[in-house]
Amino acid sequence: MDKKILISCILFALLFFVISINNEFELLGDTQDYLAMATSMLEGKPMQDPSRPYELPLIFHPPLYSAFLAGFFALFEFSYAGAKIVSFIFAILSIIAFYFLLERIDVKHKELILLAYSTSVVLLATSARILSDTLFMLLFIAGTYFVLEYVKKEKIIDMSGFIAAALFALAFYSRVAAAFFMVAVIAYFILERQPEKGFRFTQLKKAAFIAVIFGLLILPWLAFYVNSQFLHPSEFEKPGSYLNWATGTWNEAGYGTLGIAFRIANNLFYYIAEGIPKTIMPILLPAFFYLRNTIAMPILLILGFGIFYFFGKALWKKKTSLFGLYIIAYVLFFAIQPALDDVTFVDRYMLALLPFLLIFTAEMLGQFNFKNIQLAKPVLIFIILVGAVLSIGYAITLEQRMQNEKYVGLKEAISYIAENTDDKEIVVFEAPMHLYLNARNKAVPTPEIGGKFGARYAIIDGFRSYTVSDFNGFEKVFETLNGTATVYEKK
Repeated sequence: MDKKILISCILFALLFFVISINNEFELLGDTQDYLAMATSMLEGKPMQDPSRPYELPLIFHPPLYSAFLAGFFALFEFSYAGAKIVSFIFAILSIIAFYFLLERIDVKHKELILLAYSTSVVLLATSARILSDTLFMLLFIAGTYFVLEYVKKEKIIDMSGFIAAALFALAFYSRVAAAFFMVAVIAYFILERQPEKGFRFTQLKKAAFIAVIFGLLILPWLAFYVNSQFLHPSEFEKPGSYLNWATGTWNEAGYGTLGIAFRIANNLFYYIAEGIPKTIMPILLPAFFYLRNTIAMPILLILGFGIFYFFGKALWKKKTSLFGLYIIAYVLFFAIQPALDDVTFVDRYMLALLPFLLIFTAEMLGQFNFKNIQLAKPVLIFIILVGAVLSIGYAITLEQRMQNEKYVGLKEAISYIAENTDDKEIVVFEAPMHLYLNARNKAVPTPEIGGKFGARYAIIDGFRSYTVSDFNGFEKVFETLNGTATVYEKK
């Protein structure tokens, strides 16, 4: 593949980043957790969230991404822009890793697939945020490259197998979803069909080798998780099990386990009818975004089903390939995991499938001919152009959307508290739940916890449902200029 294509991809990604980096305020809950964890590492408390007064271990976020942020902050001091630079560097490296992976596999239109990946809003929108996804993609794609190297080796104990397992273990330390991809990798070794005598037994031993190395490398984190969740759970982590917590939450709402099952089915539906179609055809992205909750949504979902029908046939035929197993395993996992967290279908989770969805699309379209004319290339070019336009459009409008009235009001409320308190002040603040305040105050998610720990301030904003009646003994001391957020102080 021409290296000029790789250079063009990097330059386009850089253009996007320069346009979109100017917003400095991130409100996503996961973002604030990563920043809090990075800060705790700098303070010598690597497994604690300093934004909470009860020092809750950050067990739902493995430490690798935050460790990179902490290293950057140690060199250049804390900044939102700096954290985004770290994420963007990983995005660029993932593009390079994908380049080498495409060189390794037998697929048509490699240049177009790489361009589609690097210009897609699915990748670039995530690269401009403070999230572990781009680090995960770098390690995951690199691990896949070495899996394909290992599978063709004759020896069981081979450096390529060890490197693959190590890269997947590192990916696990950035996102635990890597463990579920490992299920697909092991299935690939077991299911691969080859005529050589004794080949199946060799592949089984390779699967065992890579699984054992992976398991040993992630054992420290698993031990920490088991200790925090089951052996010595804190008061704020009861009942200690993610599944029990989710079931208990829905039992209180009157849904119970049946509610979790409904969310799992709902997530599967949206992956099939919305997620995969709009990922491989970016022109559907704005349609689903702007027409959600309108009468047009059922029509879009039917269209999505139609697109998935053609894609799904190719996926079914190649279900024993490594990439097909990735897609199947990941869709099943992320139909379940968000459902346990009271969430239905998260768009950014599609990033981990993007490169493999593109490979499958290219293979599928390459099989069609119309009057002896290959349709694959013009269709892929169209997809790429749409993705590039949507990506740049996202970058241009990102600052405007981040300056939404609710965000502006919330930022003013946080600034007021920062100017009127010291670092140790406890604030009741639920939107988002784990916000790490700029002034480094300690945030608690509910009035009940705030009362127990002596919270002196509370923020009521346009994102959550708290009202004045939830805060007995508090009086209003500040209201933002646009009226979307109010600060209350205990008297």
